[in-house]
Amino acid sequence: MCVLRCVCVLLCLSVCVCLNLLHEAVMFSGPRGSLFGFSVDFHTVDNKFFVVIGAPKANTSQSGVMQGGGVFLCSWSPGGGACDIINFDLKGDEDYNSSDVLFHTFKSQQWFGASVRSVNSTHLLMKSN
Repeated sequence: MCVLRCVCVLLCLSVCVCLNLLHEAVMFSGPRGSLFGFSVDFHTVDNKFFVVIGAPKANTSQSGVMQGGGVFLCSWSPGGGACDIINFDLKGDEDYNSSDVLFHTFKSQQWFGASVRSVNSTHLLMKSN
């Protein structure tokens, strides 16, 4: 039993030692007050690496929407990089009719970008809380 514990400890130590850390922190910045960095994930497309960053209180170009939230795509590089907002919806609040019932969507303060997830190299999952 003692030999098994020693082997487990050696395996754990060898895994812990094999970390590839950068010498300097990589920093990205977003709009002030947007909670930029609330959610983060890595994303790869055609061997290019990105960081997907949620900002659930960001203002976007949606007409009449205040703090609807946003998701930013940032190029990964050791010194940081530029971040561009992903324009997922350029419309403001919307009305829908279904079976004589009127539905109105309110997009202000929806916290879009509170969760982000890279599913694979072709899909990103972004949602509100």
